[in-house]
Amino acid sequence: MTPLSLRSGRLEVGIDPVAGGSLTRCTWDGSDVLRPGKGTQGAAYPLVPFSNRIANGRFEFDGRVVDVPRNWPDPAVRHPMHGDGWAACWRVLDATATTAAIAYEHDGSHGWPFRYRAVQE
Repeated sequence: MTPLSLRSGRLEVGIDPVAGGSLTRCTWDGSDVLRPGKGTQGAAYPLVPFSNRIANGRFEFDGRVVDVPRNWPDPAVRHPMHGDGWAACWRVLDATATTAAIAYEHDGSHGWPFRYRAVQE
């Protein structure tokens, strides 16, 4: 899937749907204002369905214990962090030269145990 490129006046950003819809580039008047990267090395990656950490990858919900596997690329991070949207491939719903809408639908079969749908515009 081709990254998206959006422009408004002197600002241009790159969005990579395959890398969680993160910003992979940002320029102002053609000069980089963001270190290029993808996923956790990009910018503005989505923290869905949760932000921060789940201590020890475990919590209780509706009377049952839910285990969430570790998902961060740094092996020193023992807890699942920031959900799984940042590492997922998002679907492009709409894209123009100045706007974009992308979506991710998680079926609960891996990682986070519940279904959800997230949209970034």
